[in-house]
Amino acid sequence: PGLLFALTGLVKQVTKDVLGDGSGQYGNYYAVVWAAHTFSGILAFLCAGVMSCFYTPAQGYPTFKKMVLRPSRSTLMNSLGLSVMCNACSWFWFLSIPMTDEVVNTVIYQSCCVWCFLISVVILKEKITVIKVVSTLATFAGVGMISSWPCVTTGADGKPNPPADSEYVLLGEMLCLLSAVTYALYEVLLKYVGCGHSDSNESAMQSAISSLVFVGYLGAWNFFVLWLPLVPLHYSGFSPFQLPEASLVTPLLIDCALEGSYVVWIVVAIALSNPLFVTIGTVLTIPASACMDWVLHGISCQILSLVGTGMVVLGFIGVNVAMLVEGKKGWPSWL
Repeated sequence: PGLLFALTGLVKQVTKDVLGDGSGQYGNYYAVVWAAHTFSGILAFLCAGVMSCFYTPAQGYPTFKKMVLRPSRSTLMNSLGLSVMCNACSWFWFLSIPMTDEVVNTVIYQSCCVWCFLISVVILKEKITVIKVVSTLATFAGVGMISSWPCVTTGADGKPNPPADSEYVLLGEMLCLLSAVTYALYEVLLKYVGCGHSDSNESAMQSAISSLVFVGYLGAWNFFVLWLPLVPLHYSGFSPFQLPEASLVTPLLIDCALEGSYVVWIVVAIALSNPLFVTIGTVLTIPASACMDWVLHGISCQILSLVGTGMVVLGFIGVNVAMLVEGKKGWPSWL
């Protein structure tokens, strides 16, 4: 979780700096998503190959070479579907960035922890307990408070700048929420179809390698097929394709490398634990983004917004505590 938190913070800050408001910086968001996820596929295959050099699979498990060169039909179809889903959730989030304040955007996006829990109950049969339910309600309430009393930018005269157009902000929040829900579904399905977790005899290393190969195929589908949306986006005028200015090439490459690395490491973490635990590990981006906005962008937060942030953090901590005590001897199963 610490590594994922650091990567999340870097990804969010570099992405925000590179994309800007969509006018002064690089505005072709889908091109950035495509490049980042193509890099994630290359990195995933590379990491899996390196790990396989130090690990011999147990009898009955495929080698790295076989997984790469002879994938099953289900692996190919599942990786195609999840590749589309991964691109969609990232693109929705990128679109929402210039429409929302950083703290509001971060908190709404981090509500994917809540959606992850709800979807996990249905697909992964996650156990429902009182602590998890209360934590979920607290998180929803906190997100609602932050959205209702958002942080505001302070102008040069020391007074808050006028808020953005309400329809513009609402659209950004809806896109961010859609991204969060899609991402939660992506994480759960990644655990369900891509991480080979159902076999209790499978070692952690084998699970990590097979998961990395799966992500490698996500990147392969992305490279060979998912560039196609660039064509209608360009000719419709919604997002015309353009080469970045020379000054943006390095930041764009850094952003793609960070985003791609995040995709790779998140699947390893999910393979070794579960989607809910991994999502909770990124919760610290909420107070980090608030501090960053306050220091760098002159954005001040209202008291109720801070209270809402605290409720979100406490909600996530509650879910984490519930996971830690679940199954402990002497601990009530309903609690």
